[in-house]
Amino acid sequence: MWAPTEPAFSRSSSYRECSGVEEEEEEALRRAAIERLPTFARARRGLLRRGDDSPGAFSEVDVAALSSEDRTALVDRLLSDTGDAGQFFSRIRRRFDAVNLEFPKIEVRFQDLKVGAYVHVGSRALPTIPNFICNMTEAFLRYLRIFPGRRIKLPILDNISGIIQPSRLTLLLGPPSSGKTTLLLALAGRLSSGLQMSGNITYNGHSLKEFVPQRTSAYVSQQDWHASEMTVRETLEFAGRSQGVGIKYDMLTELLRREKNAGIKPDEDLDIFMKALALEGKQTNLVAEYIMKILGLDICADTRVGDEMIKGISGGQKKRLTTGELLVGPARVLFMDEISTGLDSSTTYHIIKYLKHSTQALDGTTIISLLQPAPETYELFDDVILISEGQIVYQGPRDAAVDYFAGMGFRCPERKNVADFLQEVTSKKDQQQYWYLYDYPYQFIPVSKFADAFKAFHVGKKLSEELAVPYNKEKNHPAALSTSSYGVKRFELLKANFNWQLLLMKRNSFVYVFKFIQLLLVAVITMTVFYRSTMHHSIPVWWIWGYWISPLMYAQNAISINEFLGHSWDKKVGKNGTPLGEVVLKGYGLFSESYWYWIGVGALFAYTVILNILFTLFLTYLNPLGRQQAVVSKDEIRQRDQKRKRERIAVELRSYLRSDSLTGTNLKEKKGMVLPFQPLSMCFQDINYYVDVPVQNDVHSPCVTVIEALLFSAWLRLPSHVDLETRRVFVEEVMELVELNRLSGALVGLPGVNGLSTEQRKRLTIAVELVANPSIVFMDEPTSGLDARAAAIVMRTVRNIVNTGRTIVCTIHQPSIDIFESFDELLFMKRGGELIYAGPLGPKSRKLIDFFEAIPGVPKIKDGYNPAAWMLEVTNPMMENSLGVDFADYYRQSKLFRQNREMVENLSKPNSDSKELSFPTKYAQPFFSQYLACLWKQNLSYWRNPQYTAVRFFYTVVISVMFGTICWQFGSKRATQQDIFNAMGSMYAAVLFVGITNATAVQPVVSIERFVSYRERVAGMYSAFPFALAQVCVEFPYVLVQTLFYGTIFYSLGSFEWTMTKFLWYIFFMYFTLLYFTFFGMMTIAITPNQSVAPIIAAPFYTLWNLFSGFLITRKRIPVWWRWYYWADPISWTLYGLLTSQFGDIEKPMKLSDGNHSANISTFLRVHFGYRHEFLGFVAIMVVGFSVIFAMVFALGIKFLNFQRR
Repeated sequence: MWAPTEPAFSRSSSYRECSGVEEEEEEALRRAAIERLPTFARARRGLLRRGDDSPGAFSEVDVAALSSEDRTALVDRLLSDTGDAGQFFSRIRRRFDAVNLEFPKIEVRFQDLKVGAYVHVGSRALPTIPNFICNMTEAFLRYLRIFPGRRIKLPILDNISGIIQPSRLTLLLGPPSSGKTTLLLALAGRLSSGLQMSGNITYNGHSLKEFVPQRTSAYVSQQDWHASEMTVRETLEFAGRSQGVGIKYDMLTELLRREKNAGIKPDEDLDIFMKALALEGKQTNLVAEYIMKILGLDICADTRVGDEMIKGISGGQKKRLTTGELLVGPARVLFMDEISTGLDSSTTYHIIKYLKHSTQALDGTTIISLLQPAPETYELFDDVILISEGQIVYQGPRDAAVDYFAGMGFRCPERKNVADFLQEVTSKKDQQQYWYLYDYPYQFIPVSKFADAFKAFHVGKKLSEELAVPYNKEKNHPAALSTSSYGVKRFELLKANFNWQLLLMKRNSFVYVFKFIQLLLVAVITMTVFYRSTMHHSIPVWWIWGYWISPLMYAQNAISINEFLGHSWDKKVGKNGTPLGEVVLKGYGLFSESYWYWIGVGALFAYTVILNILFTLFLTYLNPLGRQQAVVSKDEIRQRDQKRKRERIAVELRSYLRSDSLTGTNLKEKKGMVLPFQPLSMCFQDINYYVDVPVQNDVHSPCVTVIEALLFSAWLRLPSHVDLETRRVFVEEVMELVELNRLSGALVGLPGVNGLSTEQRKRLTIAVELVANPSIVFMDEPTSGLDARAAAIVMRTVRNIVNTGRTIVCTIHQPSIDIFESFDELLFMKRGGELIYAGPLGPKSRKLIDFFEAIPGVPKIKDGYNPAAWMLEVTNPMMENSLGVDFADYYRQSKLFRQNREMVENLSKPNSDSKELSFPTKYAQPFFSQYLACLWKQNLSYWRNPQYTAVRFFYTVVISVMFGTICWQFGSKRATQQDIFNAMGSMYAAVLFVGITNATAVQPVVSIERFVSYRERVAGMYSAFPFALAQVCVEFPYVLVQTLFYGTIFYSLGSFEWTMTKFLWYIFFMYFTLLYFTFFGMMTIAITPNQSVAPIIAAPFYTLWNLFSGFLITRKRIPVWWRWYYWADPISWTLYGLLTSQFGDIEKPMKLSDGNHSANISTFLRVHFGYRHEFLGFVAIMVVGFSVIFAMVFALGIKFLNFQRR
């Protein structure tokens, strides 16, 4: 991607006009020296201007060694004169045309393309534990070809055909769930393997299997996934370094060769710029500077990207960064999916304008999906593809689209945005308003009839004729299609990723420093303790293979041999004079041969290599568990073409903070918000409800359905006297207002992974706030990220709220004419927060237009132009500078300002009968109701999260069976001291394995819910303690089921004594042990900023708990200065309870380890371990106490620690 501002070869003439002959000769010598270089070397050298245009200001430079100042100055010179990328690309094009060098062109065709998916619908699609088990069973039977399952095929793209022409900018339009994203993914060769695709997709006549489409094309996703720790500049530089330069270098060398032969001297700045862009790897970062300048990211170049927890760039800047990551690469085909989300209309216009010039000048192929393109943005496109319900309604020149629908009986109104018209004309709810053949009765025309009619339209006929003629492969440029999987050498990729990881480690240095300190601390503590090993001879023969494949076995043997075969253990013992170290090794079942040290080292190295290879393979070929998918209800499958009766609503909205500002509204259709409310005149500190709906803040619990999310909000935010039935009726009406009723049973899901789409999630966010029945609603960009029809739905929702007498205040990004003129009054500020207009819009925005057109020098608005876009253009800083007018001062001196000041003064004086606004309690519901609501939601979330709950049960069963078979009948063997140790070890291993698994598995679940709670607590739904208590209590039944699974299986296979008392004691201690491990994992999330830090905090505790549990070293042998930690170790109490409850009352004698003496089992436990059966009740209290302590710390962490730095 290349770009500048002046005529192509203008500067060569300046040399002839130079007054300094010596400088001119010196400059000529420099240029001649460069021209004499070989092409390879000449591609890396150039003349860089520093200062003015005189020849003496030029110096020869290595393009790969440009400084940061030189790069910035060069880009500024190329783009600062007019800001018009068209001139820049024209200069590049003229340079190539001068030597008759063509750019490779790529034509993308798709014929008879069908894409579908087999899905479950309705309640069967919800990921509950029974559904999870059924799905796994169905998948297994389907794999064996026994039972195909009861899934319904959902068509996404229905037999569509078309051509994406090179050198033409194509716009893709369509309502939500129409198949836009699926089409782009299919064309880019990135369609999910879970979808079924048929038909043909070709690039220049070649199928996707004949080349690498992922390298030839670039797909810009809707989702903005970035490393939050990196800055904008670092992100773009890494993207450019990883993607390489493609054919740029080959084209540059050919260009330089032809220019040399033709005697053409290129423009110096343009020459250096193109050479810098053609260099591979990290040698130049000019492309990053250039793209940042084009996308307006230069102002935040050194700002971290950030995420939901770390403050960073804005959502619009993040969207531009997503686009920039692909523009720095060499792809010749661009598929861009909704790249304007969160951007104002002016920024979107300039980005699309840049892409248009780039596409036309460099013969690229570009198709862009936009949601609400402004008229001036829409005019930039050459072609339009309109898709609806998986069928192409229109594809062809932009100018012919309106004529096609006019022939069908539908006319675009005079001041209507054509793009909005195209998206709404196929909707049953909106179609009738565009019917203009009044002599004929209107009948709804479905999408299928539009698609058939297009084939008979002259544009459709021409398209069919072109598709009938196969592409001539001889026209394909050899460099057009990439056949290599990577853009740079593998070693360069390795270096780039290695440096990237070093950068991330540096930015997360706290984590690594903390980890080092904790390891050092654990090592110091461990130096003073004694390690006990379990002999592998006690492992049953059917599990001995597990011993040999364990990397820990090799590590333990290597470390032990390294120590005990040293000189300090050479003392001879016994009759045979065996070295003490060898005796110790054999005594603990370890190998005593010295060569086992090298076996251990070699095995560990092999494991490191093998596991890294497996990690790489899995990362390369396996997709993540979740994927984005459409949410479909049974009714939508059954009645896909039937839609609700269209609502017609007069749109007139006032934004002043007073309820009587709505009295002039025309209420043709007044949908009742069924609950009463209190009209407010209020100051800003009284604001109680706020709707914040940018993309990054659409945060909801992922495992609840739409109606459940709304019922939860209504339960907690409506007054306590509102009964359940009234709440449900109110919620259903709100769902109808925002048109979510057909999605009532759909799972919310995670953004970008599964569940609701972006626009559905936005409507849910609005609905969650509306069910609070607010008196005043503040909406921050409610239409951002929505297409024209979805934005119209939101504005109808706003209208319906206003019709009930409530007050609405909105901020809107890139509003269309319809949306902008939905408002009665406008509050308009320039950068710096200064007000430049506050007043009524008037019919067709006439009052706003008259106000600014009265300023001398302000350009008049063109007929049909969007007033919102016009007012931004005529009030920008460049216009202020050119006119010499401060718009803020102009407003402050206007009559309108004086009227507003008088109104504010009048409204500031309360009426005599007005009452001060107050709330009896901070929350609408009491503590217990908050707890019940949170518990209800958490129960649903756990029930529908089989990846956590079902997998945990499955893992528990597997571990219990494995441990039970390894420790077969250990509980019934009590003849020797080793038998007691084996039984003790079997119970102890279960505590560690299952307990630590619980603590680790719960962390991501609680992390997500904590993040959701930030929004819900700010909204006033509940306080921290009810949420924390519900999160704690929801674990009780699941841990109980887990304990019963494990306890029953392991207790049976281990042949422990089957008495009711002993079995219940075992279940009791295992239950509360798993509970405190689970609560400990939750606690680490509550006291740490994110899910990455929590395991690091928890890891040393597991090590120390293991060390001081009394199993590796008994309490009596622990040094006295560490013995306090034994009593603070929860595992030591668990082990105390398990061993004492099973063996503490047994008086049967057993042989001690010396083989000569014996002792009662109860006596041995008391003497060796210090375990007393009479203290069993106190031990039980202590185990319960640890669960309570960890739960309390979790609640306090949720209450007092907020790590959301925004």
